[in-house]
Amino acid sequence: MYMRMVHANIRKGAIENLRTYYEQKVIPALGAVQGCLYAGLMNNARSSNRCISLTFWQSREDAEAYERSGVFRTLLDGIRPFLSDESDSTIRLSENLTLEIVPVADEPEVAAYAVQARDQEKTDPGESFWARIVTLRVRTDAFEEFKTLYQDKVIPEIKKAKGCRQMFLSQSVEQPEVVASVTVWNSKQDADAYEREGTFLRLLDITKHTFTDLYRWKLEKEREGDARVATSEDMVVESFDVLVGRSFE
Repeated sequence: MYMRMVHANIRKGAIENLRTYYEQKVIPALGAVQGCLYAGLMNNARSSNRCISLTFWQSREDAEAYERSGVFRTLLDGIRPFLSDESDSTIRLSENLTLEIVPVADEPEVAAYAVQARDQEKTDPGESFWARIVTLRVRTDAFEEFKTLYQDKVIPEIKKAKGCRQMFLSQSVEQPEVVASVTVWNSKQDADAYEREGTFLRLLDITKHTFTDLYRWKLEKEREGDARVATSEDMVVESFDVLVGRSFE
């Protein structure tokens, strides 16, 4: 199975209009595409202007055929009226060797993952749920060990938590050291209760020896003192409210 996430910044006040467009245009279009198993629009809990279109596919070939068919570009053009017009900036050296600030277009970003482990055969998480995505970096030579630990230790433990519906472990296609653990919950309250009760930290401790050297160094430094240490390989934990979703299985 294959997972795609299209990240986009949405302009203020346009979330509801985007939700309507996604329900009326995107979902029917994806439902007619061969190999698409599920499509859902998620809103970041901490950054309300950040949305993700989450899709699951039967195979990588099906997802790539969808992009080549032109349907993806058509749907992407359809969401442009809802995208933020606030551009980021970067500094570069001009032709006359002076520093200049130039705008960078805030285009939707596509991230593709191969699903490596899951808790059950059913892909459909339902139409209304809360999602939690943990993104981290694992040494490529330790990925198979991490995958085994995830399948044998992590999934059984988290599935005991009240309100957990499903779990997926996915590996980035472009950056194999990047993995994303996606958990699906009945509600935000269930996901928050799981994080408070300490299982997440215990499972992190079980798997930390497979993480990249830089991230393990960060964990050791934080254990030695009270200060937080930030690195380019930090784990990222994000929560999402699913605005609309549908299974095509």
